[in-house]
Amino acid sequence: MCLRGKCGLCSTGEQHGHIRRNQTNKPPPVAALAVQLLDLSDTGVRLIVSHALDVPAEVEIIIGGYGMKQPLKRMGTVRWQVKMENGSYCAGIEFQKYLPYRDWQNLASPS
Repeated sequence: MCLRGKCGLCSTGEQHGHIRRNQTNKPPPVAALAVQLLDLSDTGVRLIVSHALDVPAEVEIIIGGYGMKQPLKRMGTVRWQVKMENGSYCAGIEFQKYLPYRDWQNLASPS
């Protein structure tokens, strides 16, 4: 599983002294933040992340599972987070689009 989103370690405000003419609208830098998936439902996930996230923040969640041809990608919104004793964070993320039952069942079933 992978969670990508903005974090405090990603700097977008640095200036390089010049502006490129062919600059495109690329998304800001991202970091893989997920450490462990704790809970999965059709509406969202609860997971452990390595860095604090902004609440609310938009993140991309990529979940792969046994027997899946392609990883499942969903955009989500960070709804809450709690700092843990070990310095990581437990976060709740709501999917912007629900998981279809078949995909949820494939991910949730023991393999």
